[in-house]
Amino acid sequence: MTPKYRLLAEKITEYINNDNSLSRKLPTERQLAQMYDVSRQTVREALNILLRQKLIYKRRGSGIYISDSYFASRNKIALIVPSKEDYIWPIFISELKQSLSSLGYSLEIFESRESRKIEREILLSIQDELVRGIISVPVKSSVPNPNLALYDQLLSKHIPTLFITDVYSQSNDHSYVRFDDFYAVYRLTGEILSDSDDIYGIFMSDSNSSLSRYNGYIQAMLEAGINPDDEHILWLNCDSIKQYRKSGRIDEIEQFIKYLCKSRHMNTAVICHNDEIAAAFLDMFPKKETLPFIYSFDRSYLSRLEQYSMISLCVPVKELTDTIAKQAVTLLTEKKPVKTLLLPQK
Repeated sequence: MTPKYRLLAEKITEYINNDNSLSRKLPTERQLAQMYDVSRQTVREALNILLRQKLIYKRRGSGIYISDSYFASRNKIALIVPSKEDYIWPIFISELKQSLSSLGYSLEIFESRESRKIEREILLSIQDELVRGIISVPVKSSVPNPNLALYDQLLSKHIPTLFITDVYSQSNDHSYVRFDDFYAVYRLTGEILSDSDDIYGIFMSDSNSSLSRYNGYIQAMLEAGINPDDEHILWLNCDSIKQYRKSGRIDEIEQFIKYLCKSRHMNTAVICHNDEIAAAFLDMFPKKETLPFIYSFDRSYLSRLEQYSMISLCVPVKELTDTIAKQAVTLLTEKKPVKTLLLPQK
């Protein structure tokens, strides 16, 4: 059974976090005892915990105060993204900063580099950071992740996480803002079938969102009376993307293209998990005049380059970041899980 003074320490911490009008000075020991209907001794023991955590400090003859560092961090949120500088993330970070700033919150940014090890190091460091909550892009979301235990530990310390763009397959109780990946590709596949004779797909085996996209593709194809062969689907993973970033090639895509060129129909389409995969496919395709129609996701800078002919789906960045910011604040202030699905558009 949890000692009463530890429960009280948690309640005082929650009081500090939730009272937006709070000054740096806390009520007196006597006032806290009355507020929570406990003894002065229980209050002292609870305050000692907060003193050791450097959440508060005592000023002789004046009272109890929130520490400067904690007070400054009351509205700081940790953002865990794959990168600060690559792909879609610089624009996303800039827009999210603005969205959160308008709601009175700030960001501290961490890079996971799509590494479970780095993600763990970040979460361990956050335990010592003074942040209100976490916004996180999952790493290899479809694969069981031991780091979820750390997310749970942080939640027990009143530091909740909002997963964005994806969610871990075994984290049903966690909050998220993600895309309706199943319906997005289900609808896209149905539209493509009206103009194309054959549709191929390139998906990510270690991404939960990509598995949902694959399921949407399969459902639409089956409803159209088409049962795709295994050769119509190429499965990649995070390491494949890293290979492309280093060498500009992905061996599996090269083999996939050879099969597609040998067996393709006149009007062929390829649905790619994201713009990087679409760019890799286009880089390696031998005859540009016979390119299939390419569809992808994220609408990154790659989709706007003249050398890449693709149609990329996304949720507008401002709409996405505004939604994430509002849901993050809801999670922090109302202490209720939030689950939001957004539909990417052409």
